[in-house]
Order: sequence, then C-alpha cells, then structure tokens
Amino acid sequence: MLGIGYFWAIKRSYNLTYLVQDYTARGFAHHVDFGGKPREGTDFDAILYGVQDRGAPNSGNPPQKYSGASLYVTGKSDLGDGWMARGTVNYITSFRFRQEWTQSFNEAIGSEIHSVGFLGKNWSTYTFNAIFARLENFQSIEVSITDPATGNSITWPTQSRSASCRSWSWAAATISSGRTYRSGFLSVRRRAPVPQRAGL
Repeated sequence: MLGIGYFWAIKRSYNLTYLVQDYTARGFAHHVDFGGKPREGTDFDAILYGVQDRGAPNSGNPPQKYSGASLYVTGKSDLGDGWMARGTVNYITSFRFRQEWTQSFNEAIGSEIHSVGFLGKNWSTYTFNAIFARLENFQSIEVSITDPATGNSITWPTQSRSASCRSWSWAAATISSGRTYRSGFLSVRRRAPVPQRAGL
C-alpha cells in the first residue's frame, strides 16, 4: 500500500486535509477532512471517505467490488440570545462497504447508523428543546407501521407534571423503509423556583 497526504490551511478559520491511499491489489481510497470555525461559538468538522474498488482477488469473474463512501459531520453553534444548536450526521452508502474497508472493529460489527440534531434555549423559568434523530439499521427486517390518518407516521402526545416542574412534549416517529427510522421530539419545561433561605 502506498499513500500520500496534503494539509491546506485555507485561512485562519478553515483547514483541509486530503489523503489518498493506493491498495495495489484493490484500488484507491480517498480521505477528506474539512473543518472550520467561521465565527466565535461556531465550529464544524466533516470527514468524507471513499474507495474505488477494482475487485477482491480470487472472488470470481467478474470480481466482487465493494466501492462506496461514508460521510461524518459534526458541529455546534451558539446562535445568540441563549439559543444553542448541535448536530451530528452519519451516512454510509452500504454496510458491506464499511465491513470491507473500515479500520475499526466496532464499526465492522455495529449495524446501526445514528444522526441527530438539537436546538435548545434556557430561560429563567422555562427550557425549550427540539431534537431530530435518524437511525438506520442495516440488519433489521422490513417493518410496516401505518397511521390510519396519514398512512406513514405515528404520533403521540405526552404530558407530565410533578412537584418540581411542568413539561409539555410532543414526539413523532416515521419509518420510511425497512431499515431507516426518523423521529422528532419537542419539549417545553418550566423550571421549579429555587427555595430561598434567609441569611443570618
């Protein structure tokens, strides 16, 4: 195997790393890492990995090829006025590609791919949270859940009360295929007042 890489400091707030590897019996692998901090309180990092597979040796004629790509993006941002956003995107073209080319044992045996986004804000007495998630399970069987009203989603409201706080939440889950699950969660919570003690 031969490899060469290049690092580019695009400007003070952005950088790019590129690495190409030549698996002489299989093909080329490309690794791109792009990160940045466009402003104070905001930063991100994106990693793209792809392989051009010419085929596994001794796998028949024509040879079996496991070309593909994976994308991982993570970032956070302070939006101002108490608002905060965070997110992680994880995507692969096929699980067989990951099993063939990953350098991590956990990735080779883990069949679930998670992506999540979060938006939140805290006030003196209230908290707002919105969470959006995507789960892809490459080893799940096809499951069909149908809402009579919409035909493609299930929704349920929840309401809870306690002595310490009041909260209202809404959640929804949608299954678009046998292995992809998308869900959302929205909540508003009222904080309990902190008891004040009289000083001596």
